[in-house]
Amino acid sequence: MVGEEYSIQNNTNPPAAYFKETGDFEFTIPEGADLDQVSTFGPSGMPVRQSTVDKGKGRYSIAYAFQPGQNGVRISYIVPYAGNQAKIHESSTYDAQRALLVIPPTMQIASAGFNSAGTEQGFNVFSKESLKAGAGFDVTISGTAPPQADATATSGGPQDPANGHEASPDTTIETAPARIGDEKWILLGGLAAIFAVGVALLLRQPVPEVESAPAPTPSPKSRKAQQRAAAQAKAAAVAAAPPPPPQQPVEKIKQEVNSNLDSLKDTLLRLELRRQAGTITDEEYALERGRAEQVLRDLVQG
Repeated sequence: MVGEEYSIQNNTNPPAAYFKETGDFEFTIPEGADLDQVSTFGPSGMPVRQSTVDKGKGRYSIAYAFQPGQNGVRISYIVPYAGNQAKIHESSTYDAQRALLVIPPTMQIASAGFNSAGTEQGFNVFSKESLKAGAGFDVTISGTAPPQADATATSGGPQDPANGHEASPDTTIETAPARIGDEKWILLGGLAAIFAVGVALLLRQPVPEVESAPAPTPSPKSRKAQQRAAAQAKAAAVAAAPPPPPQQPVEKIKQEVNSNLDSLKDTLLRLELRRQAGTITDEEYALERGRAEQVLRDLVQG
């Protein structure tokens, strides 16, 4: 596996991004190599994988908007390595101020015009100043590198995958527990208590009774007849009045209460989780908590 990285500086004035839809960066991989992947990064340093346009004979291009400032292109490809040695021919599509060859210390590399430049992050570095576009050079590689675990132990410590720098030999990596791992049972217990109090208060409220319909007015007659008719009408109204509707079953009330308080419980739980995760400010938390408590009071008061 061979990796190449191009450091590209966009010094346009006034600052402007450089982009060409048909391809604004071209590169060539050695004959017999298989392209692995290509990624780019802008001034933010965040790599983004790119699709390539195959132009034949090992030539490829990508279309990427190079922002003002520092940009980069990373290419990786695989070459045959029979007998733990290979000779590859590299060529540059653009003028370069400096070219570097970087290899593990257990392997050997040689190329005319490249001189040793010491080590960096446990790798041997060879440097060559000024490289013209189209100028090719041969690189001879031999030897093997130890497996990743052995290489880590040999280099004195593990690598930090976040920035590619070596970590201290005493560095240990631990998985931090969830921020609310120890508090979730307290939170759920408090919500269960609110739920139980709300149900108890709602069940204690009396169910309103339905008033009886008024008796019909008798037709006008003599005073005595009117009194007799009124008494008869009143007795008939009492006898004919329909029985009051049955009170709402307790089980139905419980179901309605459970539904409303379950929704409130979920709202409070999500609110607490957001506060613990730091995705909500204290002012927003207080406001949303007050709204939830008002809903609870409305449920309790009917």
